[in-house]
Formats: sequence, C-alpha cells, structure tokens
Amino acid sequence: MGAFELRYGKLPLSVTTVSDETLDNIPLENVLNLFSIRIDGRKAGEMDFKINFTITDREEEAATEIKRGTPLPKYPR
Repeated sequence: MGAFELRYGKLPLSVTTVSDETLDNIPLENVLNLFSIRIDGRKAGEMDFKINFTITDREEEAATEIKRGTPLPKYPR
C-alpha cells in the first residue's frame, strides 16, 4: 500500500464501531493508546490540553495530555 499512498495520498480512515462487550473488556490504558494513534499531529500541533477519564463501572481513572500535537497518556500506578 506504500506506493499507492505516495501516488495518491492517504485514504481517509473509515469509521469503526466497537461493541459494548468488547469495549467493556479493553483496559482504559489500551483505549488511551488507541486514542493516541488516531491523533493527527499536524492538525493538533498548536494544541495544548488535558483530558481526564473516569470509568465508574470499573473504578478506573486516567488522563492524557496533548502537547504540541503529541499525546502523553498518564495512568495512576
């Protein structure tokens, strides 16, 4: 697929859905890692912000910070 992307550019990512059952079994840390993959660094380059996540059903907490387009997930240990 590399040559195709060089010739025609990247194809837009399709929207995917995850079932509730699957999402219930994914640790929050993995969800944040997936989130960081989806960030377009060029578009988020000027953004600096923090997001806190609290999953009350599983008593999980985490946060992520975006600085200059780079996600910096933080997990309580």
